[in-house]
Amino acid sequence: MALSLKFFELHPCSPTSLDEFDADVVDFVADQVGVAADALDRYGLDSRTARYHREQIRTSFGFGVCSRSDRRVLLRWLADEVCQLERRDDRLTEALLATCREFRIEPPVNVDRLARAARSMFDRRFTTTTSPGYDSAPR
Repeated sequence: MALSLKFFELHPCSPTSLDEFDADVVDFVADQVGVAADALDRYGLDSRTARYHREQIRTSFGFGVCSRSDRRVLLRWLADEVCQLERRDDRLTEALLATCREFRIEPPVNVDRLARAARSMFDRRFTTTTSPGYDSAPR
């Protein structure tokens, strides 16, 4: 839990894989809390205990879970506001993560996919408004 707490403090999201923890940090924290570093290998991020820890960590930082409606709002915001100015997926992802931090929402696990979907939505809208009838053309 100590590693997840530190991870959330640095990245305002929960890790999706144990590989996201830097080995030096794992060693340091393990030494601080008095456990073997390889104990992390037995910590399943999908376990009931890990889910409970994530909830405690989110609560302590004042963050909420990204709901389905939050995802829809974020998708529309990215497509309507950010994609006009930025086309690169990594920049869209950065904007999404910053907005989640601002509104104290833990980012969804699939931020990269959400950024691509927003860009795709923007592209479709742009194409249909600049080329009327394009959307109904046979594919």
